[in-house]
Amino acid sequence: MAAARGPAVDPLGHSLRFEKGDLVVERRGTAPIALAAVRGERALAQALRLTLETQLGSDILNTGYGFDSIGIGAHAYGLETRKEFVKLQLVRAIAGDRRVKEIRELFFDDDDRFFELNGGELGSEEAREAHRRRVHASRRFEATVQIETRSGSLVTIDVGGIGV
Repeated sequence: MAAARGPAVDPLGHSLRFEKGDLVVERRGTAPIALAAVRGERALAQALRLTLETQLGSDILNTGYGFDSIGIGAHAYGLETRKEFVKLQLVRAIAGDRRVKEIRELFFDDDDRFFELNGGELGSEEAREAHRRRVHASRRFEATVQIETRSGSLVTIDVGGIGV
């Protein structure tokens, strides 16, 4: 007699879906309203975004969980030092997830790697410098992080609105 099997377990997990901090409710055909779910890479990306949106130390059950956004402005260091602090915080927060094997790449929207991948309208040196000036004046950075998961897949997340 064969054993009954449940649904396949996704190595990257599953969770309820959040949008802008709220649970998502959906209706599937004639079925009653239910909470929406995410699985796999989308579940991991969502979990990492929630980690980065949570202030480090604010979870009394896991004080090492979260991103230290307060520490960014705690000291009057220069731009490059603050960016390095943010990179270290991103690596610490993301690498703390057991599903993450390795952080392959991490760059900001004023880094050369950003311009390599987003040539187009930012192809000229003048356009790049104008973009850098806008980013630096706003003190808000976008970061792109490419992660290799324990299951071997690559996940890219964009982290927006980091103030440095």
